[in-house]
Amino acid sequence: MDEAGIRNQKILASQDGSELQVAAVTYLRPCDNVVRVKIPLAAADSYSVYLPQVASCPGAEFTIVGYRATGSYVDGEVAVKDLGDGAGGAVTTDGLSADGDRLHLKNCGGKFYATLADVTT
Repeated sequence: MDEAGIRNQKILASQDGSELQVAAVTYLRPCDNVVRVKIPLAAADSYSVYLPQVASCPGAEFTIVGYRATGSYVDGEVAVKDLGDGAGGAVTTDGLSADGDRLHLKNCGGKFYATLADVTT
C-alpha cells in the first residue's frame, strides 16, 4: 500500500497548511513538520504516529503536540515511532497523554532521528 493509501481519513490539515491534525494511526510525510495529536481517553483507543523514512528528509524537524479528547480520561496515549530504518536503534520517547505534552525531533543527516525535547507528564 502506498503512503497516500495509509493515511487515515481523520487527518485534517489546517487552513494555512502549517499544521497537521491527527486522531488515528498516521505515517507522517517529510513536510508534516508541525503535528497536533488528539489523545484518546482510553488505552483501547491509543495509536501511533510514525516518522517518515529517515533517508527521505535529512535535516527535517518535527514538533508533535498533544491535546486530550473531551470526556473522562483513563489511560489513553499517542506513541511516536520511527520506522526502524535509522542508525543507532529506534527512537524512544514517552507516550503523549496530557494536554500540552510535546516532542521535538530532528533528522540528523538522513541517518537517524534525535529527540531534542520530550516534555510529557
